[in-house]
Order: sequence, then C-alpha cells, then structure tokens
Amino acid sequence: VGKSYEFQITEFKDPKSIVISRRILLESQRAEVRANLSDRIRVGDRIQGTVTQLKDFGAFIGLGDGIEGLIHVSEISHTRIEKPAEALSLGDAIEVEVIRVEVDKGRVALSMKSLQDDPWESFVEENGPGTTMSGTVARIQEFGAFVTLAPGIDGLLHVSAITAKERIDNPSQVLKEGEEIEVVVEQIDKGRRRIGLMTPEVAEARQPVEIGCAVNDVVKGPVTRVERYGVFIEISPKVVGLIPNGEMATNRGADHLRMFPVGTEIEAKVLEVDAKRGRI
Repeated sequence: VGKSYEFQITEFKDPKSIVISRRILLESQRAEVRANLSDRIRVGDRIQGTVTQLKDFGAFIGLGDGIEGLIHVSEISHTRIEKPAEALSLGDAIEVEVIRVEVDKGRVALSMKSLQDDPWESFVEENGPGTTMSGTVARIQEFGAFVTLAPGIDGLLHVSAITAKERIDNPSQVLKEGEEIEVVVEQIDKGRRRIGLMTPEVAEARQPVEIGCAVNDVVKGPVTRVERYGVFIEISPKVVGLIPNGEMATNRGADHLRMFPVGTEIEAKVLEVDAKRGRI
C-alpha cells in the first residue's frame, strides 16, 4: 500500500470502470528479455550484479535490463554452506560468472565459486596417500564420518576405517560432530574429487607384515585364540599361524579350548605359507 507500480489497461469502458493488469506487463517484459537474452548474456561472461532475493536453495541476482539470474547454494563458495544467507545479504554487489543460459525458459545460472581459487587443486598437489593430518568431524552418517581437512576440503572416514580393535556399526559410537581428530589419507580420487581417510590405528593395522618363516621351519608361540576348526598361535609380533585340528596331535573331538587356553606355549612345524593372503 502506498507504493507505485506500472500497469497496463486491459479494459476501459468509463472512468469508473477501468480494468488493469500488472501480470500482462511483466509477461511482456519477460518475453522481451528472453528474446534478447542470447545476445545480452553468454556462458563464461563475468558480470556485476546485485542480490535481490535469498532462498534456501540459492540467491537471485539482478543483472540489469530486467534480467535476473540464480546462484545455487552449491555455487556460492568452495566451502560448504547450508543457506545463502550465511555468505550473502540483500543488496550486496557481487561479481558472478554465467555458467548456463536457458533462453527458452528465460533462466540464467550463475556462479561465484568459479571465480575463486579452487582449494582442491592445491590440496591434492601437497597431500598424497599416507599423509597424516588433523581434521574436524563435520557430519556423521551411518556409513562414515565426513572430516573437514581444510576450507572447502572434506574427506570420508568410512565406518570400517575408524578402529582396528573392535567392529562398530555407526561412527557416532566413537565420534562426535565438531571433534578434532587425526587421520591418514588413504586414497584420492581426482576425477570424482573424493578423499578416503583412515585413522592412524587402522593405517598401522593395515601395514603389510613380514612373515619371516618358511615351510618346514619349527616355530613356537603362545595361543591367541581357539576356534572350532583349529588353534591360532603368535609366531612373532602381528604374525599369527593356524594349527588345524587335524594337526594338533590330539584325539578326535578333543576340547582344545580347555586343553590349550590363551597364552599356552605351543611348538609347531610350518606346513604352508601363503604370503599373498598372509596365512601360515
């Protein structure tokens, strides 16, 4: 109320019966904009604009001559943001790049991110698999936790790469959002821009182990566990061998769990070494 707008008269019978429309005028203006859009704006153009509207999904930018474009929230910054209002305010003058023009629909897609230095390139150049660094747990999902390693750079710590000592079903059992943790870069997929992480504990557990024994060697070590199919003994640190039940020199059906409790020293002869699968 009290503001002035332009309208088009659609019916005028007498001074007391005038019908006007704003919609027709706006549609006419939009049609004119669409007709000139392909000549006025092209993909790759860098344009100065003004923030006219902020929505949860993006920000509308006035580009002049009645043309308005949209910056999707994912195109505002390399750093993850939830809503445009975190980085922009109404009336802000900004520079944008045109990344898509749909003339038939009168739509212009814009980006601020494309004009900023991409932190991904410098990160993968400076950090490769095996690099240890600190990060902050940004988000937790059932399958893993996303860890922020640098502004705009997140890596995935899969649930299976969090601990080597026990199996967990959800990262929230041992991690909290906002927590700072130490991680090791396991792999980098440059094409898909993805970083796989693991904890130092898991990285150490996954290191290949030197078996250090050969077929016909006689070895000795403590029992580490007893299963229904045989007894495991530790030959050297992190090197474990299996004595199948048939090679235990006991009577059929013997209770090995009772006869050979954990810690019992057993001497045995090496029958087979599978270095590829890490089995003795």
